Amino acid sequence: MKLNNLNKIYFFYFFILVIFSHFIPFERSSLAPDDYSLMMNNTNGLENFLIYPDRPILYIFLELLYFIFGDENFLYFIFLVFLNLFNVLVVFYFYNLFINKETSLIITTIYSLLFVKLEIFHNSIMIHICLVTTLYLISLYLLLKITLNYNRLLYFLSIVLFLLCIFWYEIGFFLPFLIFFYNQDKNKVKLNTKILLLLPFIVIILLYSLIRITNFFGYAYGEETHSININLIYGIYDFINHHFGTYAIRNILYGLYQFTNIDILYILLFIFINSILCLLLFKFNKNNNLENKNLNFFFFMLLIFSIIPIILNGEAGGRNLLISSISISYFIYKILKLFVKNFNNIFVIFLFVGLLISQGNSWSQYKASKLQKLILESLYANKEKIINSDYVIFNTFSLKEKINFSFTNKEFNLINTYFGAQVWEIWGIKGFMKSKNIYNELIIINKNPIYDSDKVILSKVTGISNYSIQEKQIELSNKNLFILDYEKIFLKQSNF
Repeated sequence: MKLNNLNKIYFFYFFILVIFSHFIPFERSSLAPDDYSLMMNNTNGLENFLIYPDRPILYIFLELLYFIFGDENFLYFIFLVFLNLFNVLVVFYFYNLFINKETSLIITTIYSLLFVKLEIFHNSIMIHICLVTTLYLISLYLLLKITLNYNRLLYFLSIVLFLLCIFWYEIGFFLPFLIFFYNQDKNKVKLNTKILLLLPFIVIILLYSLIRITNFFGYAYGEETHSININLIYGIYDFINHHFGTYAIRNILYGLYQFTNIDILYILLFIFINSILCLLLFKFNKNNNLENKNLNFFFFMLLIFSIIPIILNGEAGGRNLLISSISISYFIYKILKLFVKNFNNIFVIFLFVGLLISQGNSWSQYKASKLQKLILESLYANKEKIINSDYVIFNTFSLKEKINFSFTNKEFNLINTYFGAQVWEIWGIKGFMKSKNIYNELIIINKNPIYDSDKVILSKVTGISNYSIQEKQIELSNKNLFILDYEKIFLKQSNF
């Protein structure tokens, strides 16, 4: 088979894999809560370097994104799909820098289905995460590539991309140092040459560190948005929990459970598509092999350098684990290949189960965005009533009573997650209300209101900490309130 035809088949495979494992139904009904909040910020342009000195490029990018797309949900969704496909393709070519195409395809499949990073497929705020992480990876790819065949333009592009990314999102802070661990047999670059190649990246790292530590040398009038909390034990624990602990178990079980709740026509479609993907993978699987045995240390160091920022921060979300997932996927392949007999057959089973987990979680994300849309639409539909009221009361308990949203109805979950997928956050609702010129005070309650004569007694949520809700009892006049509850949200829809 000609190389061009083979590349087309690979692209087709990844296109089908990404779309049908993470984005069917082909819809996200609402933006992310963060987006509804951030869209209401002032447009600051280059002034973001003084307002947000730790992540100025992020806020410049978001301002540009909101200016271009406005509040058109579908445009954000299409862009999110494209960037996830782009990310998978870049990961494939990154593996191919070390490994043959057949093996790279297998490991990239593991990467695409790895359940620790499910949230990057969920909503619009993940657009910037997918993009900046992919740009970090391209920068690293070009840096390693030029050690084999030096190209001044590509080297300059690698430096520029890293400069852009480090002032955007610090997750790839240490990646350039991987040049010291890239030792392919055909790579005979001397240590002093690698140091010279690394020097511009070190200058950028030092400059960024100084700007962050000194708050732009004292000229910034904003504060860093994400402080460094040196909590090594909790950071490591959180990373392990995502891969082997309760987070991992939750993602797997929720995915398999939700797959059984998908509409029957979608289930039939998924089984058909999954079968095609498994047949394609079985064909590619016959020629996969890791010929280079010197990669383990490189991918181990990639893992270490990618999780140091997470550990320093003291916590991790799935959105922070894209780069480390490249190493995890590699080692999953190595372990399966080493210890599993009939690897080709077993891996096809692995693919099929992985697809079911991803498709089930995709259904949760689709439903979660739909639920948030219903909440926000109900607010907008009742805008006149709300404006003429003193308060907006959001009765989350009325939703918890009637919607199955979790295996364990934990008290701290105000149905702001639906089987692990984010639904709403208070800052998102406030941002949406502000965008519609609704400025009433928003009160979240975790119990049904109690009416007493001309008063109403409410259990107002004041915060959530250590997996428990802080609330206080308040009394208001019931004459001029707007209460958003299940009945108002689902006025035109019989069930969810």
